[in-house]
Amino acid sequence: MRQYINILSLSLILLSCSQNRNEKLNGYWRLNNDEGIESLFFPFELCFENDSLYITDRFNFQQHVKIQIDNDSIKLIFPRGKILKMKLSIFSDSAIVVGEGKYLRIPEGYQSNIHSYDLIGYKTDKILENITNSDIIHLIKINGITQVILNDVTTDLKTIPDFLVTSDEYGSPQYLILYLGKEIELKDLLEAYEWINVAGINRVTLVTGNEAIEKFYVLNDFIDINDSLMDTFLMRKKNPPFPPSSIENTEVKRKIIKIDNQTDFEKLTTINDSTEYLI
Repeated sequence: MRQYINILSLSLILLSCSQNRNEKLNGYWRLNNDEGIESLFFPFELCFENDSLYITDRFNFQQHVKIQIDNDSIKLIFPRGKILKMKLSIFSDSAIVVGEGKYLRIPEGYQSNIHSYDLIGYKTDKILENITNSDIIHLIKINGITQVILNDVTTDLKTIPDFLVTSDEYGSPQYLILYLGKEIELKDLLEAYEWINVAGINRVTLVTGNEAIEKFYVLNDFIDINDSLMDTFLMRKKNPPFPPSSIENTEVKRKIIKIDNQTDFEKLTTINDSTEYLI
């Protein structure tokens, strides 16, 4: 009987210690800028809420994971079942180490106001490598409404052209990276393409899935919408007509890929950078 009491007491002590650690971590933490983290995708901001953790990287992609804390380590349990174990050290109420990064506590109100979401989960044979000096858009759905995250602002799709044109005015290269949230449908992507085309951009890299916090799967796509369709789109949206194309009498040979159902997305894995496609 005494043995059972001892085991129960030990279990209660361990549970209490775990709860105390979780409570001590609760709140917002930001990566110390002095840390020499090589990975661009390493978490920039953390938000602990008991057994949940919100991870935000430097490019405003935020994920929600469940966590388990065990002595000097923390397990991150991702929605698709991936588990990532990292070291954890709590130095004080204002400084912790997670993995290779040192984080400092920040007051509530100073955190990034980003919506967490999951990507559509489509795995390709290409990995996102170069994301610097790029325009980044997150295409997501919130309560059934299609929206975009531009920098750290969640807003309507019609703001895409101004965002891209402003970036161009400040000298940013027009490399566009578009993250696709899991509830996004083909019609949502097509509308985003139309708004992107207003800004004169026709090449886009789609981020379709990820493994934990660092490995992101991508597809390269080309936007080709003729002027009459753009005029119809802008009239429907009550915007000024689309300016005529500056390229005339130029034939561009493109390979056509037809998508009728979900299984047809497998055709996109055959895309290569040297060929232009019409989807």
